[in-house]
Amino acid sequence: MRYVAGAGVVNCDILYSGITRLPSEGEEIFSTGFDLQLGGGVPGIMVNLARLGVPVKFSTYLGNDFFSQFVKINWNSSAYIMSTCIAEQVCR
Repeated sequence: MRYVAGAGVVNCDILYSGITRLPSEGEEIFSTGFDLQLGGGVPGIMVNLARLGVPVKFSTYLGNDFFSQFVKINWNSSAYIMSTCIAEQVCR
C-alpha cells in the first residue's frame, strides 16, 4: 500500500485570546482566554493529507515533560493518522 511518510518536530502552540492591545516591550498584560494546540510544519501537513484521505505515517521524538504528554494524548486521539512512531528517551 502506498502512503506519505513524514518525520519532524511537533510543537505546542500557546494561544492567548481576549487581549485588548499588544503590550509594549517589557510590559505584561492579561488575557481572558488561553488555548494549547498541536503545531509544527510536518505534523500539520500529515494531518491535512490524512483528512483528504491520503494514507500517512509520521515519526517524531517526544520526552516525558508536560508538553510531550499533551502531544501524545492529542495526537493519539486523532482518527486521521494511519500510523505513528514516537520515540521516547529521557534526555540527560
